[in-house]
Amino acid sequence: MPSAFQARLSEIQKMLDECLPGTRPVPKKHKIWVLDAKGRTYRGLPKGKHGKTRADPEIEVQHAIRMARFFGIEDCAKRYFDL
Repeated sequence: MPSAFQARLSEIQKMLDECLPGTRPVPKKHKIWVLDAKGRTYRGLPKGKHGKTRADPEIEVQHAIRMARFFGIEDCAKRYFDL
């Protein structure tokens, strides 16, 4: 079930720049991989709805929180998205 809480990829990137400097998103065919400076890769960030522009897609905040848990920056991410 979709959530009412969504964020643009650019907002998620700002959160990553603040909470985990050195990360970069790498668009793949169906997902966006997020690489950090330590060589870890999160492969589960969706590209957004099909048929919509994917330049700066809207992504459910739960995906960003799950990614933050993976990288160990959940407290910082929650502060950023004001959850």
